[in-house]
Amino acid sequence: MSAFKLLEYEVSPLLDNELFMQAMDAESSIESELAEVLCEAWNWFSDEVSDYGNLLDFRMAWTDPEHVLMDCGARLQTI
Repeated sequence: MSAFKLLEYEVSPLLDNELFMQAMDAESSIESELAEVLCEAWNWFSDEVSDYGNLLDFRMAWTDPEHVLMDCGARLQTI
């Protein structure tokens, strides 16, 4: 048994970094920080990246240790 939390954002082409950061800031502080990192990496994030698809934010993954099988077939040890 496992769960993943993914958030998808459709970034409009030709959106400058300042507007992108404002839009993400309206969502939450986590998205604001993500936007800041992305805009530091790309001068024009929406133009340079959005052609490749939407922004997918991998937030977390969780699994029940009782149901995890290791490669050798042994169960994951919990503390």
